[in-house]
Parts: sequence; structure tokens; C-alpha cells
Amino acid sequence: MKKLGIASVAIASAMFFSGAASAQNVAAGQEVFQARCTGCHTSTEGGANKTGPNLFGVAGSDSGSRDVGFRFSSALSGSSVTWDDANLDSWLENPRGFIAGNRMSFGGLSSATDRSDLIAFLKTLN
Repeated sequence: MKKLGIASVAIASAMFFSGAASAQNVAAGQEVFQARCTGCHTSTEGGANKTGPNLFGVAGSDSGSRDVGFRFSSALSGSSVTWDDANLDSWLENPRGFIAGNRMSFGGLSSATDRSDLIAFLKTLN
């Protein structure tokens, strides 16, 4: 029984700290968004489009399908990509390499941590 008690404490601790890490990732992702994305994108519900579309609700949506008053490239709207974690990660790493012919001029985020944090933040925008 004593081993079971220690295991329970370890599992509870892991769950608590993983939750804390998630919150930190979202905050770090918001910082990445502010530093790297706000020049071209907004993130508030109903926010204006800039050079790029408003990104509220982008996580989980299909590429180029959101009716946000933005004219997506035919490459993007015709790509049939769903913006799940894996596809967002590939896109954020190398937008032109992931969907050739899109109009996004951003060169990408080389840091896997920055991409992960940014995705965590984007997923809160719904």
C-alpha cells in the first residue's frame, strides 16, 4: 500500500505541474504572438484583418475556409489542410515550404519551443 501512495502522489504532482507548464506555454505563446505576429495579424474575436487574416478561431479550422473577410490565396484555400497541432507546427516552421504558393511572407519560427507555445496560445482563441 505504501508504494501505491507514493505512486499516487507522483501522478498527482505530474498532473499539477503539467497543468502549470501549459499555462506558462500559453503566456509564452502570447508573447511570441505579440513579438512576431501582430504586425500582420489580430487575434480578437471579430478583429480586423491586416496584411494577414484575423486569427481568432484558426486552430482546428480548415485552411482558407474561415469567413473573416480575408481573400486567401488559392494555394491556401485549396490545400485541404486542417489547422491541428501538427499542421500548425509545420506551417509556423516554414509557411512557404508547407503550402507552396501561399502569400504569407513570414519566414517561419525555427524554435520548436516558440512554435509549441504559439500553438498553445492560438488554441485559446475560440
